[in-house]
Amino acid sequence: MSLLNPEYKIDESSMSMVGGANEYEMIELKTDNNVVTNDQVFRISLKDQSNYTNLSKSYLELKFRLTKAADGGVFGAGDRITLRKSVMSLFSRATLRINQQQVESVEDVALAKTIQSLLMFSQDYSSSTATNQFWYKDTGNLGTDADAQRAFDHALLDGNAQDANALAIVENPLHNSGFVKREAKTRQSKVVTCWLPLGHLFGFCTVDKVVVNQECSIELTKSQPAQHLQKLAATDDGKVEMQKLSWWTPRIRPSPEVDLALKSQMSAGLESEFMYHTWNAYTSTNLVGGQNTFRVLTTSEDIQYAFAVCRVAAKAQGTNAECAYRSDITEAEARLNGRVYPVRRYDQLMDGNNAGAEGTSRVYSSLLSYMGRGDDSSSGIQLSYDEFVGQATNGTTGQFIIPFDFTAKESNFSGSPSNLEVLITASAAAVAAVTQVSVVVVSKRRAVLSYSGNKALVSVA
Repeated sequence: MSLLNPEYKIDESSMSMVGGANEYEMIELKTDNNVVTNDQVFRISLKDQSNYTNLSKSYLELKFRLTKAADGGVFGAGDRITLRKSVMSLFSRATLRINQQQVESVEDVALAKTIQSLLMFSQDYSSSTATNQFWYKDTGNLGTDADAQRAFDHALLDGNAQDANALAIVENPLHNSGFVKREAKTRQSKVVTCWLPLGHLFGFCTVDKVVVNQECSIELTKSQPAQHLQKLAATDDGKVEMQKLSWWTPRIRPSPEVDLALKSQMSAGLESEFMYHTWNAYTSTNLVGGQNTFRVLTTSEDIQYAFAVCRVAAKAQGTNAECAYRSDITEAEARLNGRVYPVRRYDQLMDGNNAGAEGTSRVYSSLLSYMGRGDDSSSGIQLSYDEFVGQATNGTTGQFIIPFDFTAKESNFSGSPSNLEVLITASAAAVAAVTQVSVVVVSKRRAVLSYSGNKALVSVA
C-alpha cells in the first residue's frame, strides 16, 4: 500500500473516460385526465419504452389556485387561506407502478410526508430548495389568527426619564411564519406553480439508477380540503382548483458503448435491485382515559421506525388540528412482533397539564437519533426543543413526535407482515379534546427488476 499523496503519483495513467449519454433531456408527461380542475384522482403514465429514464431525477409540476368552495369565486384582499405545510398535503394516497406492478403505495401522504420533512430537511434546505415545493414550516401557535399573523409585539416602557416613552419591540412567540409566507403566495386566488421531486414522494425514486423497457405510472388521490387547506375563521371555506399536473422525467440515450454494455447484461438475465424506505400513516379511533392500544394494520414485514403523534379528531379548515401534534400523552411504548420498544417505556411526559416534564427531553433526544442528527453539529432537524414540546407560558403549540426505533431486531425469515402495536396513555386533557393517535410507519422495501425479455419482471419484498 502506497503512502504517497495522490498529487505526487505522476507516473499513474488516467482513468478511461467513457461518455455516458448522447442525449439527456427532461420531457413532460401530461395526465391521463382530460380536465384536472376538480378531479379527485390523477394518473400519469410513461409509455416510451425505447429510452432509458432515471426516476430519481424526476419531478411533478403542479399549477393551482385556491377558490371559494361554494361557488368557485376568487378570494378578496381581506381573506386569509392557503395550503397546509407543503404541496404534498394535497394528496391522501400516492401509488407508483412499473409494468402494472405496484412497487410503492403511500397512505395519508399529507401526514407521512410532513413528519418525514420535519425530520429529514435541514434548516438550509428548508429555507431554500424546499420552498419550491411550497414548504414553509409552521411556527408559534400554528394558527391563522391575528396573533399568528403578527411578527412582533411592542409596548411603551415604564421607568425613569431616560427610557420614558421608549418603544420595546420583541418577537411575537405566537407568530406562524409558515402560514404567513404560504398565504402571501396564494392571496386573492393567485396562481401558484410548484415542483415536487418524485423522490420526496416515493422511496423507490430515491435510488439513482436508470430503468429501460418499462411502463411506469403514477396515481395520486386528492386529500380532503380540511387536510390540505388552512384559513382564518372568518374566511369562506375554499377548494384547490388544479390547473396543471404533469410529470417531468429524463429521456436518456446513452452512448453506443454504454448502451451495448447494458443490453448485453440484460440479455444475460440482469437483475436490477432497488432498496428504499417507504412512509405510511395510520390513525386510531378516539383515545380514552388510561392506556390505549392501537394495532397498526400494515403489510410490511420489515418495519424500521415509527413516529406517533396525538391530534384532535375533528379537522376543519379554520383550525390547526391537522398540524398540531399535542403533548397530551403521559406514557408511550410500542410492541413489534411482541417485543417492547423502548425497553423502558417513555414516561414522565407531562407534569400536571403542562408539557416539558423530565421525560420529554428523552423523547426529543431519541427523535434526534433518526438519521444520526443528534451527533451532527452541522445539520439537525426542523424542530427546536421549544417548538417540539410547546410552551404553556407563552401559548405556543407543540409539534410533539414520539419516535420508536426498530432497526435492532431479529430477522423475519417467514416474510409474514409485522405485528405493530402502539400503546399510549392519554391524559385527561387528551380525552377532553377528543384526540386520536396517528402513527407514521417507515418500512424497508426491496424491489427487483429482472431483465430477461422485452419487459422486466418486477418483484417487491
